[in-house]
Amino acid sequence: MKALLFLYTTITELYLYVIILRGMMIVAGISIYDPIARFVFALTDPIFKPLHSLLPRGQAFKISAIVLTVVVAIVWTFLMRWLLTFIFECGQVSLMSWAQDVALVLTNTVLRLYWLLLLIYVVLSWIDPMGRQPIGNTLARLCQPLLKPVRRVVPVIGGIDITPIIPFLIIGALMVQFPPPNLPC
Repeated sequence: MKALLFLYTTITELYLYVIILRGMMIVAGISIYDPIARFVFALTDPIFKPLHSLLPRGQAFKISAIVLTVVVAIVWTFLMRWLLTFIFECGQVSLMSWAQDVALVLTNTVLRLYWLLLLIYVVLSWIDPMGRQPIGNTLARLCQPLLKPVRRVVPVIGGIDITPIIPFLIIGALMVQFPPPNLPC
């Protein structure tokens, strides 16, 4: 049974990452012809397309990413609490702990995704410093909101850009402050 719980948690978290990544790509203005964007959009289109018809036209893409992220986090948390309470007979169902778990899941997932994107961006910048790969350009645009304010303050030292260190530290501190919800068993 715990193996099924692990599979459910892993698959749901990965899909939540992809949904958040789609929203980040839309906000960053990444083209739908980008290879990574195509992959992300292909994975999320079956759920997003029906949602677009329900939302107002102008901001439908941005709003639908936020709505779907929150809905998936709510469903994930509800099913997790239900499984733990009624199948594993540990834990309890209370509205307050459920709402807190949803907020922690959303916060922690966004932080871990940004941390992972920054890590891949840094490693890729060492492997391909000229940025000739499509993933490099995509990652640069996704990480820009975190790196741009730091680059204004921290200069390049000896030809080495150390600006990703500060967002890493801030995200790490926030991940400690907002850990994922504790599972009682």
